[in-house]
Amino acid sequence: MKKERCDAASGVESIELDATVVATIRFKAVPPQLLEVDIALCDAAAAGQVDMYNSTPLFVAATGGCTGAVDTLLKHGAEISCSVLYETCHYGQAEAVAILLDHGAKVFANTGQQNPMCAAARPGSVKILELLHECGFDINPSDQGMISTPLHEASEIGYVAVVEWLLTHGANVDATDGAGKTSLHHAVNRRHSDVVTSLLDHGAQADIQDTVRSYRASRGKYDIVQLLLANVSNTQRNLTVTS
Repeated sequence: MKKERCDAASGVESIELDATVVATIRFKAVPPQLLEVDIALCDAAAAGQVDMYNSTPLFVAATGGCTGAVDTLLKHGAEISCSVLYETCHYGQAEAVAILLDHGAKVFANTGQQNPMCAAARPGSVKILELLHECGFDINPSDQGMISTPLHEASEIGYVAVVEWLLTHGANVDATDGAGKTSLHHAVNRRHSDVVTSLLDHGAQADIQDTVRSYRASRGKYDIVQLLLANVSNTQRNLTVTS
């Protein structure tokens, strides 16, 4: 429900958003144009309310790509948290990410919290990666929650364009994740031939023991087998063939 009140300073009637309205916004049960009007009338106090999922209106608007609402909420004093930026990247909302960064979200660059670069790699958004990179977010630090790098994420999912962008911007091709796996391990196991090729072209070590042996996981993808065998040392190839 909406709660109407009169602003003592301006005498203008404003609207606060309670949890029910925030939940309605989350599930987009109202037309987008009405959503913009509702949020445009909120104030700083309303911007800090949360719904049953502990999500603020800013979180809901940003992850949903409602850029007009995001801009209005920020102008009314809504606070940006690292989780808001992270999840907005995860949902691939490039325009909303740009607004958040313009309003100070860049302070979360390399703070040791979850790395938004990893989140941006998951939906395959080169645009968001570029925005974050320009604001100083590091390509190589691991995601503290998943213990992986953006290159691991993109390689596992199979976004070759993202993989190429990361590698050309300094991503460590042989970095390992929390399980000791490289991006090449993930690309092989997921049978992404184009990603495997890209990683090898950028110097990925195909003679790492687990990588070579994991070619069996390609399950019939003989092109991946050939790529790996063409890039391993003779000694390692003999070990693989005879094992």
